[in-house]
Amino acid sequence: MLVGIGFLTLVIGAAAERFLAGAAKEVREAEEETAESLDAVLDELREVMGRLRSLEGRVQRLAR
Repeated sequence: MLVGIGFLTLVIGAAAERFLAGAAKEVREAEEETAESLDAVLDELREVMGRLRSLEGRVQRLAR
């Protein structure tokens, strides 16, 4: 009886792993896409911050 329970447990575990492996791959791909999008947004934010600093410098020079 214990052997049967152990065997059934292995079969159920193997089936679950098969289904979860596909889901895990999808999650990894989504995380990679999110990371790439985040990098693009951060690059654009850095560019905007640089332009803002430049404009602030110009305004301060004009105010003198």
